[in-house]
Amino acid sequence: MENIKKKEDQEYIDSVLEKENVSTKHNTDFYKKLDSSFLIGSLFVSVLYVITVFLFPIAGVFNNHVINFIFTATFIFAVSYIVFYLLFWVVGLFFKKIRNYKFNFIAKLVISIILAIIITNMMTVIACRSTPTKATRMLIKDQINNLGAEGCTDPILFTKSRSTLIEEGITITTGLGPEQVYFINPENIPNFDTKDNILKYGASSSKRVMMCVLCDNGKTGLEKALQAHDINTTINSTTDEKILCAVYPRKTSTN
Repeated sequence: MENIKKKEDQEYIDSVLEKENVSTKHNTDFYKKLDSSFLIGSLFVSVLYVITVFLFPIAGVFNNHVINFIFTATFIFAVSYIVFYLLFWVVGLFFKKIRNYKFNFIAKLVISIILAIIITNMMTVIACRSTPTKATRMLIKDQINNLGAEGCTDPILFTKSRSTLIEEGITITTGLGPEQVYFINPENIPNFDTKDNILKYGASSSKRVMMCVLCDNGKTGLEKALQAHDINTTINSTTDEKILCAVYPRKTSTN
């Protein structure tokens, strides 16, 4: 009788262990597949980002800064996930006992998300600290190769010490002469004055705006391009033989 009970107990223990093994194998397979899916998705996002930036080499992938932030953060997450996937794989070759697929997947996911948020925020802060002159000059370099399209910077801070844009300052190293750039204020943003061939911010408090540039061939081409973007203004030029650019501030989403 005792032997029968021992046998029953052993069979019960074996059944419990078998169920645990089946459950463990199921969880392992699930997280391995999930990990592989995230790796494939990360590779796809990384390639898509590189292709997009290559095809649209302007100031930011998109003019919508929220979308730009999300797309950049997703790219950084994807790259981070690929790096940590390879790192965990290499470590797993030498230390097989740490192959806890659930833990590894969650660790890679959390670390990649944190890195994406931190790095994207740092990039945004650095972009926002760029001087108006430097950011506008870089944008002009892009837009002279993107005629007829409006390009805008990330929000830039104008202060009492950084209040003025002049034609000579924003055209250095761009290939344009000062006479090929015109300042306008189509949204009539307060305290931005475009007289005397300069753009000057005249308030004592600081102001964050996006600087935008639109270029086209000659006076006629530029005026038509501006009209296509609902900007009706006259360019004070008589040439239709050179590239001309309109430079102007735009309100941010928080204005």
